[in-house]
Amino acid sequence: MATIILRSINAALTARQAKGLISRSSTVLVESSKNYQKGAALCQQRFHSASNNTRIISINGTWTFLRNWSTASTESERSDNFSLSWKRPPGPPKVWKRIESATESRIKTKDEKPLKFTVEEVPVERVEDAVDLMANYFIPDEVICNSLKIKDDPLAVQDCRDLWRLALRQGISVAVFLEDSSVELREIAAVNVIFVMTPEDEKKLKNYKVQSLPLKSKRTKPVLEYVFSVTDKINVMKHYGVDKFMAGFGMTVNPRFRGHSLGGYLLGSRNEIGREYNLRATETSFTGPASQTLALRSGFEILWQKKYSELYDENGKPLFPDVKIEYCTMMGKRLD
Repeated sequence: MATIILRSINAALTARQAKGLISRSSTVLVESSKNYQKGAALCQQRFHSASNNTRIISINGTWTFLRNWSTASTESERSDNFSLSWKRPPGPPKVWKRIESATESRIKTKDEKPLKFTVEEVPVERVEDAVDLMANYFIPDEVICNSLKIKDDPLAVQDCRDLWRLALRQGISVAVFLEDSSVELREIAAVNVIFVMTPEDEKKLKNYKVQSLPLKSKRTKPVLEYVFSVTDKINVMKHYGVDKFMAGFGMTVNPRFRGHSLGGYLLGSRNEIGREYNLRATETSFTGPASQTLALRSGFEILWQKKYSELYDENGKPLFPDVKIEYCTMMGKRLD
């Protein structure tokens, strides 16, 4: 289905017209730059009344309406196309750690008490909230996404969201939840998207162009090319002597909760995850100096490192142009 872009929206757009747009497109983008908040509210009203399966997200002033992935037909369609081979044993989401932070916070509790968090698996009903957090904060902040200007390409953003959903469906990705008894739905403060890689999955993912994850944007291709090429060079399974391993696919912390060491708690939870599911190794690409330092403190070792200026595509052009940071690093850790 095509993507429809509306340059503006006003009262002339009826619910019937909105329903027609949704039926013809998997994505409807509505730009509302003149009156952002008013336009957003109107968009929400028109499209929600057109379909209960419509979801709204914000990308750089553009309101994007996506048909909800939680509906049976859409989820089945995606799962039939592609799924990872490792399956999490059935059971409720695991809680890995409880945290009480005495660090001065950007937000204040009513009684000024320390903030309390839990690190736990992302439940099915919060997958879209985790994806939203990644889209809103990881994409603008991460080095490679910045280089490729992913945030300026709604289709590239949608590619990222699709890939995160693929990983999150395995059920072992972790999030930090703010414990607040005054609200019914706990806020997600941080997310680490992780999945289990097997030899079968490595083979399938390398064939992503002909397998069932058709990329919607050309900007997404260099990211996967980089990941697959480095994974080939390292051969994590051989390096650690395992038949599967836990791979990271992005981590972000809501700016309101930065300064509470939540990234360290997320990385540290991989030890508990490994013991629970018999996963003896983990691997992640850390693209910036802050995440690389955090990984070293968390017991990761450098498996591969190269200057961004020395990474080229198949045509000899810089793979990630205009990167000011020196090194890109693939790191791993044996989990005992």
